[in-house]
Amino acid sequence: SSDGQTQLVLAVVSADDGHESLQWLDAQLEQVQTAVVEALDGARDAARECISLGAQQDARIQELNAQLEAIDEISNELAATKQECDAWQARAQEAESAKEALQDELLETQAATDELRAERDEVALQLRELESRRQQQDRTFCRLQAELQERDDELATLEARLTRLALVENAVQEARHEAERDEFGLLVRTNGTTELRYLDLPTMTIGREADNDLRIQESHISRHHAQITRVDDETFIEDLESTNGVYVNGQPVVVRSRVQDGDQVSIGGTEFRYQESIQA
Repeated sequence: SSDGQTQLVLAVVSADDGHESLQWLDAQLEQVQTAVVEALDGARDAARECISLGAQQDARIQELNAQLEAIDEISNELAATKQECDAWQARAQEAESAKEALQDELLETQAATDELRAERDEVALQLRELESRRQQQDRTFCRLQAELQERDDELATLEARLTRLALVENAVQEARHEAERDEFGLLVRTNGTTELRYLDLPTMTIGREADNDLRIQESHISRHHAQITRVDDETFIEDLESTNGVYVNGQPVVVRSRVQDGDQVSIGGTEFRYQESIQA
């Protein structure tokens, strides 16, 4: 340094110009040179070491940068992988939800199926019962049909007997009428076909049924419509509560009314003329 050089110059001036001073200066200069050389060698070594360390550091930095780039790539890959995992996890959750919904639907379907099976079994049981009832009804129907045929046969037999009895009764009644006949008048039909109805009994009923003395088979005639009575040479007609009534000369018969020769008698709409004298 500059302070050391100044001291050295002062030492040289103040010292003797002798040989010792020069030797001392040479020794000092040699020490200084040695120190300088050592310092330069140390500086060169330090510089080389620094260069070597710098190169190592650059290599390390490059290596670290490469590692950082690799780490970034791995981080990016991990991020992408995480996104894919999140997506797959979301899909898995959706699939799990769908599976649960399908399981619930399957349970509902199973319950509905069980209910339908129960209903089917009940319907099948009802069908079997109905089939059994139908077979029983068929047997009952066949039995009733056979019994009905028997009744029809019996009814036909009875009708045949009744027909024979009616013929016999008619024959007896005609014989009685012939024996008791005392004609006092007649009814001459004036509308439709000409028809004569002889009055030959003290009391004679008129109606649609066969048990009447004068039977008129018309739909407007009641089953037992009217009655004609002969009392002491007088003739009376009365309404037997018929549907369409009895009229004499246009006047309704409430209880009974006397009829005389030439009177117009309406029995339920069938018109007659009463005639006492019987002409051949």
